[in-house]
Amino acid sequence: SLLDFWRDYFGSELFFRVSELVEDFEVEAARVAEPVPEVAELIRVAAGRGIKVYVATMQSEASVIYFLRKHGLLRYVADVLSREDLPTKREMLEHILKTEGVSPEEVVFVGDARTDVIAAKRANVTAIAVSTGVANRESLLAEGPFTVVDSLSQLMNLIEEMNRKSAVE
Repeated sequence: SLLDFWRDYFGSELFFRVSELVEDFEVEAARVAEPVPEVAELIRVAAGRGIKVYVATMQSEASVIYFLRKHGLLRYVADVLSREDLPTKREMLEHILKTEGVSPEEVVFVGDARTDVIAAKRANVTAIAVSTGVANRESLLAEGPFTVVDSLSQLMNLIEEMNRKSAVE
């Protein structure tokens, strides 16, 4: 898979050549893509409540920055970690833990793919899977996330509840 390629060839000349080719398509897609309204709202609300929002992606940094800036979301994101930075999402999560000086129990990773749940578990971070993306509920549950939500409004409610509980403790 392409994810295996990014991991196996990270930092090599071939990695950078392929990444540049793929980036052209990603930036073009970012030009025409619209954010899912609930995702944009979730990012704004989380950041407004003091929750640091990171983007950990295997997309190119240029395409993600372009997309976030175009839709007025970049200011709400603490950092974007992409395939140019680290070869796997697990390593991205570990980098965030180290950079922020927080324990895995203080971080929640939201993803819509089985590989997202796997990465979070390998980094000992709480995984919340969203079944509105690339994987269905059953395949996400098979990876053992903390929970699977079926809508982004359900996700927002869950994050707010988790944030309230952590503020009380």
